[in-house]
Amino acid sequence: MTDGNSSVRDTTPARHRMEPRHYFAIAVLLAVAAVFFAARAELGPYVLAGLIAYLLVPIARRIEDHLPDHGRLAGSRHILAVLLTFVVTLAAFGVLLSVLLRPMLDQTTDLLNSLPAYWAELQAKYQTFGDWYMANIPADTRAWISEHVDELGRTIINGAKGLVDFFFNVSGGLFSGIITLFTIPLFMIYFMIDQPRLPERIRHQLPATWGDDAVAVYRIADHILGNYTRGVVTEAVIVGVITGTGYWLIGVDLALPLGVIAFIGEIVPIAGPWIAFFISFPVVLVTQPEKAIPAVILFGAIQLLEGWLITPKIEGDSTDFTPSTTLVLIAIGAALGGAFGMLIALPIAAVFRTVLQYVSRRLSGMPSAVALDGLVPSSPELAPAEERLPEPKPTPAVTTVESIG
Repeated sequence: MTDGNSSVRDTTPARHRMEPRHYFAIAVLLAVAAVFFAARAELGPYVLAGLIAYLLVPIARRIEDHLPDHGRLAGSRHILAVLLTFVVTLAAFGVLLSVLLRPMLDQTTDLLNSLPAYWAELQAKYQTFGDWYMANIPADTRAWISEHVDELGRTIINGAKGLVDFFFNVSGGLFSGIITLFTIPLFMIYFMIDQPRLPERIRHQLPATWGDDAVAVYRIADHILGNYTRGVVTEAVIVGVITGTGYWLIGVDLALPLGVIAFIGEIVPIAGPWIAFFISFPVVLVTQPEKAIPAVILFGAIQLLEGWLITPKIEGDSTDFTPSTTLVLIAIGAALGGAFGMLIALPIAAVFRTVLQYVSRRLSGMPSAVALDGLVPSSPELAPAEERLPEPKPTPAVTTVESIG
């Protein structure tokens, strides 16, 4: 009985107590977080470069897979793939900017600035709606709506300008702007080149006892941020294109700017698509009332397509928050960081939650690789050092006369 109980106790991991080195590590992490928070106003270009890099990493990997793996270029496949990806992306962006982006941005800005006029025309043109609105909506509420309809377009435009100012550090003056123009592509290129070797570099630059945990935290953040960024942008592009194309097919004249508004709305989870619809629908109702019902049907069809197919296939469970939790996190992010805080609230919260799960497992006595199991895809980077070493080549047996005898 005693032997059986002792064997059970031996196979059960002992819960670790907090030691001085744990408190020291927590203090270092808090200090690093404080430094980043204090310097947040200057980190916009690096954040933008990182987001673009996460979008381009899969493309660079595809290109690398098609490059020769032998000969003189074999050792430079990854660098060449990154540079080719950057050149192709830059060329595509230049063409898109010259052909489509300028009229798209101009039409969208004009539409947002005209929202108050559309709202006033809606009440005047549809007497039934105007009478119902005056009879059932309190005067204070009507005044609040009128005031904020005037501000809605400006708020969206100012939010977009705020993001541009943050990402490109426009407020820093001409010199800062010039530096930013070089910082974004250089940081993006170096980040993509260094990404495959970052785990080992992190391991070598930190104390030996911190290496596995630091790599684990990096892998958690890299997995969640990469999947979330690629998922949200891809989904927003798909929904924006489908919406714009759908409006064009049913004959809506302002299909292009309405598609842009749908794209912007998709970047903000849960609430964004509905805000985009409540901006678009009055515009369609005023300018082309005969298209109002097809527009509502189109919005419903896109929501069904997004909920059943697009979101599960593209975003998956990169954050896995409930709708109510998502709205609360977005509100907290907006309060702390404005438009940019609203955009990054979900992935940052998901990283924090997953790191807490990893830390809890580590404090229960699990090794790093075991604690990370199920939180991110498996990788040899977290295996213990002796397991990461290449297996020794078998020594060929030496046949001697004595062995034969």
